[in-house]
This record gives sequence, structure tokens and C-alpha cells, in this order.
Amino acid sequence: LTVPREPPKSGRALSLTSVLALSVLSPQKVLRFATGDEKSGYWTHPHRRRHRSEAIWHTAPPATMTTVRRKLKNVAHNYSDIEVKVRQATSNDAWGAAGTLMSEIAQATYNYEQFPEIMAMIWKRLNDHGKNWRHVYKALTLLDYIIKTGADRCTASANENIYAIQTLKDFQYIDKDGKDQGKNVREKSRQLVLLLKDEKRLKEERQKALQMKDKFNGGS
Repeated sequence: LTVPREPPKSGRALSLTSVLALSVLSPQKVLRFATGDEKSGYWTHPHRRRHRSEAIWHTAPPATMTTVRRKLKNVAHNYSDIEVKVRQATSNDAWGAAGTLMSEIAQATYNYEQFPEIMAMIWKRLNDHGKNWRHVYKALTLLDYIIKTGADRCTASANENIYAIQTLKDFQYIDKDGKDQGKNVREKSRQLVLLLKDEKRLKEERQKALQMKDKFNGGS
């Protein structure tokens, strides 16, 4: 399998089929992408610079193929930095998103270019189903967080799409152990809808959350 060395045409993402084909290689070889340089579109390397379409393979300790595929998919779809962060915060990992990551996303909602990317990815996650129930639950959790600590337009966007949140009250998924994981989504959906419909409470919750955020960040 030959990884392309020529830079892809401007504005075009790599073929998902071609990139995901890399995942069939030995799990002992883990695809590693070095620190990204967003301005130049290149990935830095200790000895030379390579275009982001060029994969750098290293022999490394075993890593989950899920992590590898996730990185490959980010590249294949040409997701922006903030879209990748939203995907990370709403992943299928069994643990919740880091507070610092959630805070970064909330802060990015004040950016007019990043805001629509954030919301589009959240709505996409909310439309997931079945075994990807964590995508939905974490998207609701993130939406709740940015409504309280992000830009005011987060609330406006949520109210405009409140029907999409309300429909999750019927979300169903029973895992292989017979546990009703859909219950988490249904309850989170119910709580968020109630919050959005109560302007006074929402204002109070927002003030409280912003105060705690400022305190955490060392602000006054």
C-alpha cells in the first residue's frame, strides 16, 4: 500500500475508502501524526516536514484500532481542529470528556467561523442511535455545557432545534448485558428540554456556571 506523497488538491479531502484501508495493517504498527501546523497545512517532523496526507509509520506499543480509525477518519473527512475536538468530546469512549476540552469548545463558540462547525457536529451526533448511544449522551452533555458557558447563540440554536432534543425522550438501546443504556439519553434529553423552556432558570444556571468557570480559570 502506497501512501500518497503529493499534496491533495485544495479543498478536497482524502478518499475515506483509501484512508481506512490503512487500518487493516498490523495493529503493531500504529499510525502517528505529528503536531499539526494549521496555517501551512503540513505536519511537523523532527527531521523534515511532510504533507498531512503522508502517513508516518512507527513501530509502537499496541494501540486500539478504534483510536487509529478515528484519526484516519478525521483526516479522510478533512475535519477542522474544532470539529475533531467535538468528535473527541462526544466519542464512544467509556469515560467522559475532559473539562479542559469542554471549556475549549465552549470558548470556540464565540468564534463566528467555528460556531457553526461545533453545532453541526453536535446535531450530527444527536442523530446517532443504537450502540452509539454514547455519541448522543455526550452530545447532550456538551450542548448543556456550552449553553451554560458558551456564547448566547448556543441557546438560540438549541431552541431552534429543540424538537431534535425532544425526540430523544424515546431513545432506546439495551446493551448485550441487558442494561437499558437508553435511559441515560432519555433523562438527559428531558432535563435539557426543561432547562431550555425555563428562561429564568437558564439565566441563573448560566450565571452560576460562568462564575465557577471564572473561578476555575483564576478569574475574578
